[in-house]
Amino acid sequence: MKIFSVVGYSNSGKTTFVKKISDFLDGRVGVVKNLHRFEKKGKNTGKLIESADRVVAAAEERTYNIKTSKNPLEDSLNELLGEVDYAILEGGKDSDFPKIALGEEVVGDCNGERFLVLEEKPDFEEEKGAIVNFIKNESLERVNYREIVRKMKKGPKLDKAGAIGGFTGIVRGFRDGEKVKKLVFEKFEEKSELEIEKIEEELRSKEGIIDVKIYHREGELDVGEDIVYVVVAAEHREELFEAVEKGINLVKERAPIWKKEILVDGESWVHDL
Repeated sequence: MKIFSVVGYSNSGKTTFVKKISDFLDGRVGVVKNLHRFEKKGKNTGKLIESADRVVAAAEERTYNIKTSKNPLEDSLNELLGEVDYAILEGGKDSDFPKIALGEEVVGDCNGERFLVLEEKPDFEEEKGAIVNFIKNESLERVNYREIVRKMKKGPKLDKAGAIGGFTGIVRGFRDGEKVKKLVFEKFEEKSELEIEKIEEELRSKEGIIDVKIYHREGELDVGEDIVYVVVAAEHREELFEAVEKGINLVKERAPIWKKEILVDGESWVHDL
C-alpha cells in the first residue's frame, strides 16, 4: 500500500484535489480524513461512542468504524492495509509521510522531508505528470501479510492453487533468558532484495508451487512486531508447507540482512533473523 498525504490551508482545495486523485488512480483507494475532534455529544451516536470501545455504523451503502485509539492515524492506516492499493491522508501536517502541498506557505508548518509543492487549487490535468511521478517514486510503501495475500489472489495462475499459507516472523521478547527491548534491522539494500528475488524464483520453479512472495522489514521494531513474511500459493498443502519452510531458511542463510539486538543490559549486531 502506497501512503502519501495532501496538505494545505483552508480553502486550498484539498478535498477536491483528493477526490480527483482518487478517481484517477488505477486501483483501490482509501482516504484518511484527519479530524481534530469527532463531536457527537448529546446525540445517540455520541452516547454509543462514549460507552463503547468500538462502534460500527451502517449507513446506506457504507459502514463507518469508530473506535478508541492512542494512535488514531496509525490505526486508521492499519485498517486500510491489505484492503487498498493507495492510502491518501487528507491533512496531517504533523506526520512524516510524503506530502503533496497545496501552496508553498504550508510547507513551513509541516514535518517530513519529501514534498511536491503545487499552487492552491491546482489544475489537476496540468500537474498530472508530476503528481503521478511523486506518488510512484516518493510514496511510503507499507506491507503486511494480508496485503501480500490480497495481491497474490489477483495472480494470473491462482486458479491452479488449492491453498495459500505462510510464515510470519515476529520480534521475540527474550533471548537466552535476557529481556529484549527492540530489534534493529539493516539491509544491504540492492543485494538483499536481489537475493530475495532469486529465492522466490527458486521456490516458484518447484513442482506444485504457483507463486511466492517474501518481504523483510527494516529499521527499529518493537517486541511483537512483524519482521518477515514468506507467503506461498500452491496446488496442495504438502508443497506449500515445504516451500514456506525452505523459503525462510534460505532467507536466513543467504540474504545480507543484519540484526541489532537491543537488550535491557546492552546491545549487539548479529547476521541472523
